[in-house]
Amino acid sequence: SVILFEQRLVRVIVTDFKWREEDIHRVVKILSKEGGENYGQLGLGRGEWARFRLRELRVFTPDGRVLEMDSVQEEGRWRMPELDKGAILEFRVSRGNGPIGVDQTVFELERSPLFQRQNEPVVRSRYVVVIPKGAPIRVRTLNLSAPAVTVETEESTTHTWEFRDLPEFEPEQ
Repeated sequence: SVILFEQRLVRVIVTDFKWREEDIHRVVKILSKEGGENYGQLGLGRGEWARFRLRELRVFTPDGRVLEMDSVQEEGRWRMPELDKGAILEFRVSRGNGPIGVDQTVFELERSPLFQRQNEPVVRSRYVVVIPKGAPIRVRTLNLSAPAVTVETEESTTHTWEFRDLPEFEPEQ
């Protein structure tokens, strides 16, 4: 499989860090039968099911049809139909949590551990963090090839990182 597009948007609600919302949007092209099997049962939430909301989940088949998920589902798992070679899977989920404690990590910039599978290159990746203006937050980045673009408005500060053509990776042993 290849990830055509992924975006993680994190919003911190109010300056005292009472709540955080995260929106994850991903578009994946299936390149093989194995890739279809890997995404055929999409598990979201990892035990935090009550905090997740499925916003969008569909498959674009190679012959042009748009399919919704199968009606068979369990908490945190959805089964997708017809993930054959050439199909494109699109999903978007949101989750919220709080309160956020002092010195607790609000956002870690990484290949999303919730959905990332090894050996998947990424065509375009975008990470956005929106915090209330004046909130006591420190941005710390490690080993990033591009600096954040920061935009300030009267209400908020937005940090955006964009990456293109990320190679597949093998987990360290």
